[in-house]
Amino acid sequence: MSIDRLHRILQQTAILDEDVLNQIPIIECNEPLIDIRTYMPNVIIRMSKARRDYAESDVLYARKTICEMMVEAIRGISFNYQLIMFDAYRPLEYQRLRFEQVFKSFKEKNPSQNDEYIRRLAFEVVFPPNEDPQQSPPHATGGAVDVALGTLDGELLDFGSTYGIYNKDENKRHPTNSTLMNAQQRNNRNILIKAMVNAGFCNYPGEWWHFMYGDREYAAYE
Repeated sequence: MSIDRLHRILQQTAILDEDVLNQIPIIECNEPLIDIRTYMPNVIIRMSKARRDYAESDVLYARKTICEMMVEAIRGISFNYQLIMFDAYRPLEYQRLRFEQVFKSFKEKNPSQNDEYIRRLAFEVVFPPNEDPQQSPPHATGGAVDVALGTLDGELLDFGSTYGIYNKDENKRHPTNSTLMNAQQRNNRNILIKAMVNAGFCNYPGEWWHFMYGDREYAAYE
């Protein structure tokens, strides 16, 4: 693992605009989507209720390379912890549903703001859906995962904010390098980040749980 690369990720705070990401071309790798449990049969999958209801199961998929990298990440985690997965590949239909929910919520909380402003707010937490394969959301590529760490009993460690909950207070603590964490929360994030970065992933600085490889965000933040 490059110490310089890890240090950069642990200092990154800037969120790149959607227009910047849209300038990066996508080249399809044609890797299949694999049931994550094929590679990690003991992984804890803890999908949100909405996500599970949509999928009608607790099965998560990712690109083959992503699954292999996740195995490496697990090897880099202390025996005192285990990996918890919230999400990976998302069908575009669900991505659209999630974005619309967040957009509506932000609009209700900022009624005086125009739709362009609300879209920018929503973009930082849920990537807008797009049918154009050259502007595919990260999760829709199968190259992004949402993960955390838990104890051997399956209890989620304290990361300073709740996965996937977007409100005024939570939003300030979601960024990977938020200054609103105590020492234990920062340490828990560092353990997770080091394991994922060592396996080759890059972190999205707007969300401590979001890691990617091979998509536009990976290219941009790397």
